[in-house]
Amino acid sequence: MIAILAIIAMFVFTSMISYARFEQLRASTTELETLINETRQRTLSAESTGRYGLYFATSSVVFFEGDGYTGNNPTNATTTFVGLTLSTNFPGTTTKQIIFTRLTGTPSATGTITLTQSVTNSTTSLTIVPSGLVE
Repeated sequence: MIAILAIIAMFVFTSMISYARFEQLRASTTELETLINETRQRTLSAESTGRYGLYFATSSVVFFEGDGYTGNNPTNATTTFVGLTLSTNFPGTTTKQIIFTRLTGTPSATGTITLTQSVTNSTTSLTIVPSGLVE
């Protein structure tokens, strides 16, 4: 009887961990989509008369102001995705950043950003299209 309860408890525990990792990936994807949309919107609204962009590192995204990413800038804001890795595929460029154009919101690069859950290798992707919107 104790062995059966232990097996059931192990199954429930494993299922809960798997679900938690799935939810982490889903929530992080939503957070990344929000970051992209907010960065584009800040550029369109001409906030601080600047251009804004995002730099994609292995497990974080850095929001920056200006014509390109500069590390260690005190105005940069970093969002870290714990337990996830990010990869970018922006065809025709080797850049890991996107800068939005004022007035139009068009991005400097288009393509796919993939988030991978490190333990399960589950993935989800966001695509930035030429208008700067996320699909």
